[in-house]
Order: sequence, then C-alpha cells, then structure tokens
Amino acid sequence: MNFALLGNIAFDLLNAPSAFDERRSATYAEHAVLSGKPRLQAMGLELTEITLQLKLHHQLAPVGERYQALITAKEKQEALALVLGWSQFKGNFVITNLESQALLCDEQGNALAREVSITLREFVGNTGNGLLGAALSIGGNSPLASILPKGLTDFVSKTAQLVNKGIRIYRQARQTITAVKDTVAIMKAMARNPSQALAQLPIVLGNLGKTTQGLAEMVGLGNSFSMLTQGLAGATPFLNGLIELNTALNTAQMEFKRGLNQQNLGEWFDLGIKAVDEADNATQAMTKSAAELTAWIAIRGDTPEPATQGETQWTV
Repeated sequence: MNFALLGNIAFDLLNAPSAFDERRSATYAEHAVLSGKPRLQAMGLELTEITLQLKLHHQLAPVGERYQALITAKEKQEALALVLGWSQFKGNFVITNLESQALLCDEQGNALAREVSITLREFVGNTGNGLLGAALSIGGNSPLASILPKGLTDFVSKTAQLVNKGIRIYRQARQTITAVKDTVAIMKAMARNPSQALAQLPIVLGNLGKTTQGLAEMVGLGNSFSMLTQGLAGATPFLNGLIELNTALNTAQMEFKRGLNQQNLGEWFDLGIKAVDEADNATQAMTKSAAELTAWIAIRGDTPEPATQGETQWTV
C-alpha cells in the first residue's frame, strides 16, 4: 500500500502509516433468566473507528497546506471518503480527533515535517452535498461509481491497465530520484577522494536504468494513453509530466555515464545533479494529477495489472 485518500487530501504512504488501528464492535442486550446464564440478543453493529498515524514531509507535498486541509475537514464535520491502496474503499468517515507534532521547521518556523494522528469514525447515512473529494469524483462533483460502473467494457479495462502502469512508473521514478539524491550526497562528501566518489556511479546508473526504461516505454504509449484517458481529470498533465520526467532522467543518466571516464567530479556531475533536480520538480508538479488518476483506479475496485518481472508491485 503506498497511498491514501481522505476526501481530497492525499497522503503518500511509502513509509507510512506508522500505525493503523481499526476498531469494529457489535452491541448485544443481556437478558437474565430464572436459571442458568443470561441470554444475549444482537442489537446491531457499532460504527467503525480508525486511527491513522502519518508523517507529512515537505519533499512529498506542502506540509502546511495538507495539515490545514485536515483541520478544515474536521471543523466542517463533513463525511469524507477513505481509500487505501489500489482498491480498498473503506467507506465514509468524519474526523473526530486530530493531533499533531512538528518534527522539523525552517528558519521562519514553517513545519517541514509533521507527525499527525487522525481518529476517524464511520459515517452512515446521507452524505448530502458533503465533500467526498477526489476519491469519489472526477471532473465536477459527479460520483465516479455512477459514471463508470464496475461492469466494465474492454475499453475501460484497457484504460485502467494503462493508467495503472503509468502510476507505477511515476512512483518508481520518485523512489529512484530519492535514492539517486542520497547517493549524490555521499559523492559530494567524498569530493576530496575522487576515486571513492566515482565508485558510487554504478549505483546511480543502476537506479536510473530501471526507471528510464519504464518511462521510455510509457512515453512511447503516449498516443494510446491520450486516446484512452480522454475526459479523465489529470490525464493530460500526468502524461506531460511523464514526458518531462523522462527527458530529465535521461539527461541525468547521460551525464553520469560521462563521468565513468573522468578522474574527478567535473561539469558532468553538476549537470547530472541539475537534471535530477528537474526530474524531482516534475514529480512534485505531477502530485495532483497522479492523485486524481489513482483515485479513479481505487474507486472502481478493480484488481490492478500484475507487475511484470523487475517492476515493483505497489499494492497492499
């Protein structure tokens, strides 16, 4: 599981939630009898309660913006759709408790990382015109479930497979960028010992190679993606983002390959870092469109396309 949607608030769960507690209960009336143990009578089910502990980090999306969205949702007391993983639509919930602790702040006091604990209580009944968010809507406020029922046509099924593929590659690229930036930081620290620094290049190129291959394939399917996803919110900016991401990571790969024959961290190193930063910016710009497409997949409740050998399966 690597994402969650609560209303229109998206969380990246690559390393979270650090806790997920779910409480389900039933109510019974106890009746005394003249002899023997009392009898129980089933009265009904109690509302499900879920507690999530999450970490918000500025590298994924603005911390203050998402935290304020949670506060607003709690204060409006609206029912929000909760979706976990690819297809786990858990139901509608209200926020009954919200606790937070700032873990890291910048010089102006803005939180760069925040740990959040959210208590959700199941909402049963008419949600009216409440905010169900990206998890249940596409375009305006139209429920996805009514637009695209689970009785699939071949066309919609092919669309889902292609969108699944794009989301997997996008998330793999994000992990690759993080890994490459970590290795580059190590290389910078070893700048006074070029031989040790250059010894890290195969790691960088190995990470880039796995992702650029998938990106090239996805960009090659661009025409099909555009045709199949007409009308889906976020589809066009997502594809444009993949193209930009592909260009940036290919440039980074080319520059770091150039460094294999060098004796020091020269111009190629700076150009490679610049390309990785551009790729990172591209993924940040794709956050909203990726969440919209992910929500479209999740609410349809289909089994995602199985991962091929060498790809990471991003399901629960």
